[in-house]
Amino acid sequence: MPITPADIDSFIELLRQDPALRQRVFLAIASEEFLALPAKVDQLASEQADSRTASEERLARIEAILERIAERQARTALEIAAFREATERRFERVEQELAALRDALDLFRRAVQERFVGVENKLASLLG
Repeated sequence: MPITPADIDSFIELLRQDPALRQRVFLAIASEEFLALPAKVDQLASEQADSRTASEERLARIEAILERIAERQARTALEIAAFREATERRFERVEQELAALRDALDLFRRAVQERFVGVENKLASLLG
């Protein structure tokens, strides 16, 4: 005898009222792959949680490294600024010393020229 829509409706109602029967029918019609899905979902969730934890730890390490780099860069910038200031002061001292040497050399040159003029005058008077 064929199954009618009323038979199907009665069967559905029976499944709604009887959880044990509903479970038996579900297990009978569900494929192995479908029944394995909850375990696979749990495994994927666990792997995702592990991966997230590992990613967060890695990100924390990277952030710590970046912070140390930023601190080192700030110290280096201060050291460079101090070195530049010291170098500028040294160049100023060297320029001042060179100017003093140039002045001393000019004085020496004038004195030598005056002495040569004096020697030349004495030679001229002796010779002449």
